Amino acid sequence: MPVSKERWQAAQAAEAAWWQKQQDLILSPSYREEIKQRANRLENWFQKHHQFTSESAILEIGGAATPMIDHFSIGQKHAIDPLAHKYKEYFSNVLNSEVAYQTARGEELPFDDASFDIIISRNVLDHVESVDANLAEATRVLKPNGILYVAMNTFSGPLYAFKSVVRETEHPYIFTPDSFRRLLENKSFAIIEVVNDAPENMAHFDDDISSGSLMKKIIHKLFLGLNSYHFDEFILRKI
Repeated sequence: MPVSKERWQAAQAAEAAWWQKQQDLILSPSYREEIKQRANRLENWFQKHHQFTSESAILEIGGAATPMIDHFSIGQKHAIDPLAHKYKEYFSNVLNSEVAYQTARGEELPFDDASFDIIISRNVLDHVESVDANLAEATRVLKPNGILYVAMNTFSGPLYAFKSVVRETEHPYIFTPDSFRRLLENKSFAIIEVVNDAPENMAHFDDDISSGSLMKKIIHKLFLGLNSYHFDEFILRKI
């Protein structure tokens, strides 16, 4: 069930403020290199399931200021985000000019049916107004046998309970590993590969410990020790 328009708008405002606050980090060479390595890993993963050419049409939904598609070596590259105009303002000097960026929502993609060979949605579905509408739109604009990559921070045990009570404004939704998988199993896709908690994706949870108050550091450390943080990646093929 979608969240209210007001709840989603509050989430978007909080998200814009967070990215603006993180400008120095996002623009740092070390962080840019980290994003590039994530993207290279993802592009190599796609090569196993799709024959890339210069004509391959690729869409990233909600890549914010660190889109993977910026670093893809080939393909016709597009990206949408409800805050794309903000990211262009804050990070125009590092965003790839070869990518066609548009301000748009995943619930209403401004593309024709069957437009893309590959769609990327990384840590997006917990920010949206309607999860179902986002997945339906991805299905619509993906070509037959096209590839959809969906990844998400998920939480289990006491951390999921904690986040269910202490809700973050920028995240209208939270998922457990099981609820996230069930969400994807109910759609018009075949799951062809899954990776859970890859070390290169889990490092940012450790990084969180280095920032914030002492109490925040203690809480992060506790939940890491309880194995409550997860990062789940799915490669899906449109049926």
